Amino acid sequence: MVAIAVYYFAPFRFVNNQLQLNNSKEISDLLFRNRLDDVTFFELPVNYIQAVTRLLDTAPEFDFVLAIGEDETLKDHAVYEKKSKVEDNTVKNTLRTKYIYENKVYDPDNNFVCNFVNYHMILMDKKCLFVHVPVSRKNNAEIANKIEKELIHQREQITHHTIKAENLPISQHEIGFEKITRVHPNRGKLFTSSKEKEHVMTMKNTYIPLDILFLSNQTDGFRTVQQIEIGIPCAIEPVIGVSFDVLEIPFPYCLLNNTKPGHTVRILEV
Repeated sequence: MVAIAVYYFAPFRFVNNQLQLNNSKEISDLLFRNRLDDVTFFELPVNYIQAVTRLLDTAPEFDFVLAIGEDETLKDHAVYEKKSKVEDNTVKNTLRTKYIYENKVYDPDNNFVCNFVNYHMILMDKKCLFVHVPVSRKNNAEIANKIEKELIHQREQITHHTIKAENLPISQHEIGFEKITRVHPNRGKLFTSSKEKEHVMTMKNTYIPLDILFLSNQTDGFRTVQQIEIGIPCAIEPVIGVSFDVLEIPFPYCLLNNTKPGHTVRILEV
């Protein structure tokens, strides 16, 4: 799982004496309408200090960060802002997009909250996008579709993953997913070891197929995927690999999340 954070702005504009939702919120509501659990949505205050503080407090836990803001000059499409400038410091986002227009020139008239958020996003040295959308709702469905396609495309390029898993005590290493039929598709079980060794993962009492990841020792919070095998339900032959740790997760997690040997994973214990 590539954990994605999506930020939108709180309402600040009055229309007909009523506070109107920021269109970044409207666009966000159209993204991933099945609300995948690897996408988390946050509202940013319109005060730039509060907005940047919320961003810096929450974004580090995610693998990819998207922020969406309004731009009154846009008519019918979204724009990815590659540059940001605060005082005399200019920063550039090197990410290349496939489905969203890129604005490669910093606009000095855009020195508002969006610019400050974009500036600090780029400084985080994390894969990120700041996207401006029109104030008009006319093309929201088309714009949201392109942003969602861009997020999926960017997610496929990322080689590190955040996976939620239960860290099993040694007393439960022989149990794992045994005799379970109803599982969360994105929750794993982690088997840790104090040294690199041969792991023999039995499937004879396991009723669901599993992705079995053999992982390196943890370094700076990340483990490298050394080998991936598929555990066949009720198979007589065990799955064998040599590693420090092992992660079991319901199949086809690795296929759906483009997880491959050589990628790195960060385990969030649940």
